Amino acid sequence: MRFRLQLILESDDQGSNNTILDIAAFDKEYTRSEHIGLSINESKIILKNLQQNIIAEQISKFLKLHRCCEICKASLKTKDNRTIKYRTLYGTMDVQNPRYYLCKCQRTTKQVVAPLSNLFEDHNAPELRYLEAKWSSLVSYGLTVDLLKDSFPIDEKLSIETVRKNTLNVAKKINELLDKEQHIYATPYVKANPEAFHNESAVIGLDGGYLRSWSNKKTNFELIVGKSIPNKGESRVLGLVSSEDEKPKRRLHEMLQSQGIKESDGVCFMSDGGESLKNLQTYINPNAKHILEWFHITMKITVLQQYIKGVANIDAKQGTSANKLMYSIKWKLWHGKPLDALTKILKLSNLMGEYAKNYSKYVALIKHISEFFNYISNNINIIVDYGKRWREGKRISTAFVESLVNYFVSKRFCKKQQMQWSKSGAHLLVQVRAKVLNNELIQVFKKWYSDFDIGDNISDQITA
Repeated sequence: MRFRLQLILESDDQGSNNTILDIAAFDKEYTRSEHIGLSINESKIILKNLQQNIIAEQISKFLKLHRCCEICKASLKTKDNRTIKYRTLYGTMDVQNPRYYLCKCQRTTKQVVAPLSNLFEDHNAPELRYLEAKWSSLVSYGLTVDLLKDSFPIDEKLSIETVRKNTLNVAKKINELLDKEQHIYATPYVKANPEAFHNESAVIGLDGGYLRSWSNKKTNFELIVGKSIPNKGESRVLGLVSSEDEKPKRRLHEMLQSQGIKESDGVCFMSDGGESLKNLQTYINPNAKHILEWFHITMKITVLQQYIKGVANIDAKQGTSANKLMYSIKWKLWHGKPLDALTKILKLSNLMGEYAKNYSKYVALIKHISEFFNYISNNINIIVDYGKRWREGKRISTAFVESLVNYFVSKRFCKKQQMQWSKSGAHLLVQVRAKVLNNELIQVFKKWYSDFDIGDNISDQITA
């Protein structure tokens, strides 16, 4: 059984004949299941040949349109005929790129024009840039290359470095969409609205993950991630490397605006108390409250309780006293009484001083008590009555952000495989990943290319 595919180019001029172009011809068997339908290789050949013929006709029309002077309509003289490589999902095409001498009525310091330089931003089709960026944000650059080559008749010379470079260029353009950075986004001298302050329109959790540095392989750097959960609407995520981001607060501010959160709405910022996180969330909203989330407090208490078990093995009575102090410390913090908790922590430190010689892990125990004391004292102004919030049905922990760190950072940046990253490369890639996870990448491309469409309703766009 032989099949033959042709492309019919219908003429715009009445009375002119249509142009018929041969696309592909192949023989097909039909006795086995693998014979039925198009094979992957056959579909790639058809798509590549179809793309080549369509682009050739489109470029021909475009060049004819720009062959004449825009002012006097005189035909422009040809300086030379060149070809350029235009990369698409369906193959790399050789495209005619002639240069013309400008007409005297247009000529200034510039004497030559190449019409295609105004048509193509670069030599990569928008659909190719979109899929390269989207897939690279979800899987490794190497897997992205493999996926593209398996799915499309793309250039076999496509390399990991090319995909990485194109993806980071998309990220740079995304960054250019942000307005200028400001230190303060909350309107000065605006009084907080007690009702909005109490009725939180959104909860924003911030946390950090660490990636191994490519330049200094023995060190790590922090990648900050955040998630905003509004009362109404969809959640949004963001990510950044603070040392590389020139507009961190602008990024957070615009994420809240994209969710319809206004300055008059109350928001709650939750973090583990790290300085980089606290600096990011200040002066964003006049009705914002800042809370040290409960999860990290309980983590530190749990560590201390494990050490106290060792003390109880030496002296059961003193171990019981230490456990009672730990219970009291936790109770004080749960009810938003950090000053009382600090007093109890000092008592615990004095109580443990008796075991300097008897307890093998005494130094580590005192170190953790000291760190816990400093942690509570440094964040004393953002410790709240967690019990009251819990009874009101409000969030007290950033567990939703902890899971985001694993999903947002670990799954792509492969912490288990000890992948190494440059700060700029990680920061740029995470901007694309955030847009993909927020389902916003398609909207970004539509801002750059007004007619860009990935074909959600393909049956409505193409008719027989």
